[in-house]
This record gives sequence, C-alpha cells and structure tokens, in this order.
Amino acid sequence: MNSTFSTILRTIIFTMVLSCSDSEPLISPNENTASRLRVIIKWPGDDFASAQDLETRNKIAQIISDRGIGKILRSGTGMGWMDIVVEVKNKAPAWIEIEELVKEISPNYRLTIQEES
Repeated sequence: MNSTFSTILRTIIFTMVLSCSDSEPLISPNENTASRLRVIIKWPGDDFASAQDLETRNKIAQIISDRGIGKILRSGTGMGWMDIVVEVKNKAPAWIEIEELVKEISPNYRLTIQEES
C-alpha cells in the first residue's frame, strides 16, 4: 500500500512540474505566426529628429496602419535615426511594402528593416 501511494504521489508531482514549466508550446512549421519588423530610418549626421522628421515618421506609421500592412507597436527617435516597430502577419510581403512606402515618402533617408524577436 505504501509503495502504491508513493508511486501515485510521484506521478502527481511530476505532472504538476511539467504543467508549470514556462517553456513555450511547440509551433507547427505550417502555422502562420506574426512577426515584428523594426523599420529604422537614418539621416546624415547625429542630430535630433526635426519636426519634419517626426512628421514623416508619423506619416509612414499611419500609412502602414491604414493600408493594413501591420499593427504599429511603438516608435522612437535617437540622434540620427528614428524607428517604427510593426507587427505583421506575413513578413515577406510586409517587408517589401514597407520598403517601397519609405522610399516613396522619404527617398533621401537610409532605410534598414530588422526582424525583432
């Protein structure tokens, strides 16, 4: 009887430990998951963003949202750069649309897009 109780107790504890693990569930390779893209726009020098730079960034973010390219998560500026973080459903087409949009609105800025984790 004591051995049976011990086995049951170990099984319960083992099950509890497994269910409390903070590992993420496995994702099937066919499952469509959202990605985050960080759009970084740079200009020559290391000056703070001007009112016009901020207006341009906000315009780009608004168009990304309006066209349904992705959901704007945050934006920021630094000295010589500004960025927009976008959550997208399909990374490759969104990447292309964002590149084309930025080049159309601000062809003089240098553009980099990075995938965030």
